[in-house]
Amino acid sequence: MAPYGWHVPSDKEWGLLTNYLGGGWVAGGKLKEAGTNHWNIPNVGGTNESGFTALPGGCRGIEGFFYGYGDNSSWWQPSDTTNILCLFLSFSDNYVRWSSNNKELGIFVRCIKD
Repeated sequence: MAPYGWHVPSDKEWGLLTNYLGGGWVAGGKLKEAGTNHWNIPNVGGTNESGFTALPGGCRGIEGFFYGYGDNSSWWQPSDTTNILCLFLSFSDNYVRWSSNNKELGIFVRCIKD
């Protein structure tokens, strides 16, 4: 749940952003922070042309351990199933991927102002 006056973007809203940035094959790079201060080398395509400044925080696993820091990042989307749908970015390419994960994972949330 998002704070009052904000909402968690739907898959449709993420899709609109991805398409606006040129499609799934290039949008990931345009969302990622440029350089390798936080992203592991080579941070393929990382330009931050969108101003989103995606950082590679990884996620918290269901057992409570953190993993993927520097390698990847995921953002949660609302879902009615037992799993969550996530937008996923990796240091090794500039793609936007969609993945389904267990709701017990610790995944980032990015809110949009209404």
